[in-house]
Amino acid sequence: MNSCCSLSKLIQGKQIHSQILKKIPPSDVFVGNVLIDFYSKCGQLNEAEKAFNEILDRDFVSCSSMLSGYSQNGLSKKAWEFFALFNNQAMGFSHYAFSVAAKACGELEEIKQGQELHCLVLKTSFQFHVFVASALLDMYAKHGILTCARKIFDSMLEPNVVSWTSIITGYVQIDEGEEALKLFRLQIRMGIQPDLYSLSSILAACANITALEFGKQVHALNVKSGLEFEVFAGNSLVGMYSRCGSLSDAEGTLDSMSIRDVITWTAMIAGFAQHGHGRKALETFNLMREAKMEPNAITFVAVLSACSRSGMIEEGIHHFALHMHG
Repeated sequence: MNSCCSLSKLIQGKQIHSQILKKIPPSDVFVGNVLIDFYSKCGQLNEAEKAFNEILDRDFVSCSSMLSGYSQNGLSKKAWEFFALFNNQAMGFSHYAFSVAAKACGELEEIKQGQELHCLVLKTSFQFHVFVASALLDMYAKHGILTCARKIFDSMLEPNVVSWTSIITGYVQIDEGEEALKLFRLQIRMGIQPDLYSLSSILAACANITALEFGKQVHALNVKSGLEFEVFAGNSLVGMYSRCGSLSDAEGTLDSMSIRDVITWTAMIAGFAQHGHGRKALETFNLMREAKMEPNAITFVAVLSACSRSGMIEEGIHHFALHMHG
């Protein structure tokens, strides 16, 4: 079953499920837990719920697997409701349950549930667990409540890379780029190795405040960390250089990437458009099409912007028609 989960071979997994039920009843907790995990990973939440409800004596794993299933499949509201219903029953309190619940609350429209969760964390003294604290920090950051996020961050004895990334990303999202850069410098001084996501976040901050030289230093960190060949990292670099007006560096980064996606090309086109190089934007768009990369709506917006800023009305009409009629 675990093999089927990894490969998302739903049909094969269901066949194994049928064979298992011939020998072991669905009420068996071990079988039920495996089924919950399998169906959740395959996105079959109705089947996962059915397996959960058939277990007679649910344990911590049963509840944790169901909670994860809701969260991993983007059902944040159901994840929170499930946590609220079962946290005093079989699932009990655990750093894992609190972390998943905080992730769910971070994706809800309102912070009310997250504040309730935070109170529960404080009552049960789980606020000192690094994973719980990191999850709460990220929850507040996603809601743009940086005062609470920063308070949690400052109270952490040993914040990990996830904590650093969350607080930095939070400041980037509210356009506090200088504070984001300040924290990133501190992270490096503290010896916390940045990961792909923290590097991407700080590059976004550099782009927002046109901190080109700092962005180049982050690029060097990318190379030192062996991340320069990651498409996600490459896209962040192309975007940063483009928005900072260093178009030759942006082109050089794009040319060095062995794998490019629609985001890569769109960032380059948008950079040319932003800085008045309409003809280069169209040339890049044509290269994108030659590479068999399908443009999206944002790509066409960048192309139309390039045409508009450079006075290329006929080209703009042509590409608008191309977008409308494929």
